[in-house]
Amino acid sequence: MLGDPKTAVPAESCDRKRPVCGQCLKLGLKCEGYGREIRFINVSGEPAKAQAHKHGQGPARITAPAALVRSAYAEKYMGMFWSGYLPGSKPFPAHIMQYTGGGWTNTLPQLCRASPAIQKIMLAVLYGLYEGQIFFGQDDQDRIAQASNWRNHVNGELAVVASQPPETYVSGYLHQLFVDGRLHLTTSAIQARKRTVLSNPEWKTVPWREIPKTPKDRLIDIFVEIPTLLENLDIMRGCQEADTREALQHELLQTCWELERELINWRIHLGIKDPTYTLGTTDPSSPYSLEHLAACHIMCLYWSASIILYSTLHIVSNNPPTPLPPHTEPRIYCRRIAEAVPLLLHPLAGGYGVHLTSFPVSAAMMYLNAVDGEMVSEEKRMIFDAFKGSGHGRTVERFNGSMQRIDAMAHGPAMMESVGGESQTLAGRR
Repeated sequence: MLGDPKTAVPAESCDRKRPVCGQCLKLGLKCEGYGREIRFINVSGEPAKAQAHKHGQGPARITAPAALVRSAYAEKYMGMFWSGYLPGSKPFPAHIMQYTGGGWTNTLPQLCRASPAIQKIMLAVLYGLYEGQIFFGQDDQDRIAQASNWRNHVNGELAVVASQPPETYVSGYLHQLFVDGRLHLTTSAIQARKRTVLSNPEWKTVPWREIPKTPKDRLIDIFVEIPTLLENLDIMRGCQEADTREALQHELLQTCWELERELINWRIHLGIKDPTYTLGTTDPSSPYSLEHLAACHIMCLYWSASIILYSTLHIVSNNPPTPLPPHTEPRIYCRRIAEAVPLLLHPLAGGYGVHLTSFPVSAAMMYLNAVDGEMVSEEKRMIFDAFKGSGHGRTVERFNGSMQRIDAMAHGPAMMESVGGESQTLAGRR
């Protein structure tokens, strides 16, 4: 049969065989089949009207399916996120995850495809980051709004993590999200000077039953003990009973030396020994790699821990004054962080570099402000110069200023005295 069955009369000899009739097969012709030819015509939902076709009317508007629109929307904001967060570095290399967080970024595409609910959550977070409501937040109306919002977010995240047993995080995506999230959960506890549940033995062991710990994991194992150290320091300073205060001071000294042994052991066996990773410029043409960024970040974390540990050690060794080794001078580690800031804020580090920079700079500036006051020391000048030379420097400066204000409100002058009071002690020992 040839043509459309509704417009052509089949030949009497057509046997109507499928997929082609015998007549066409015998004559060597292409049989058009028995169904209507399918043609796609774009139409609107309203009945066509002759009067609608006017001269100069543009082409009909094509409306994409809702699912396709959502997919394009997701890709758009994922693309915006990547271009700002970690330009040119997707997926996150596996060997870099040994030394810095970021492996969670590799799980986003799979998680978004696996669960529409997770996709909505991730899109909301990424949209907020891109629009600046979180990532580039300001304290225009409330001088602690940025820090307060961040603390609330972290407290909520910790509540979600701790609501499940540690066995939940032994493998897969949840393990990666846990090990990458442990750092900012811990640094928030350090700034709050309150012990964290992550220092419990089960939270330092169970999630690694199937996957070996990385150098980063080993360093954070030391980090999670620092909030308890600071909380106990505040308890000792507030103690009015002489004998109890002396006992607490002795315990703190023992803890400080124990943590120092762990830090030195980590540096010797797992730390980065290549001194060439720092850069003196944020010029986009400067050599840059994620390897350098990861090496720089892990050592900045080590130096941050050293600043906090040795500041505490000087405080608890001051009554009576006890000579301490030269390497316990916190300013040494402030300077090393200051030298590293230009690399952390390199243009190719994007928003990821901002996240890596915030805590080390906060640790250094807290000490320098307490000891130097308003005086701009060499270390401060180096940090401020790095901020000026980076497109994200102002962001880090704003965030750290907000964190310092909320810490001062939460802990009062006692915390500043606990660090700043050592300026006279250190001056007397030099």
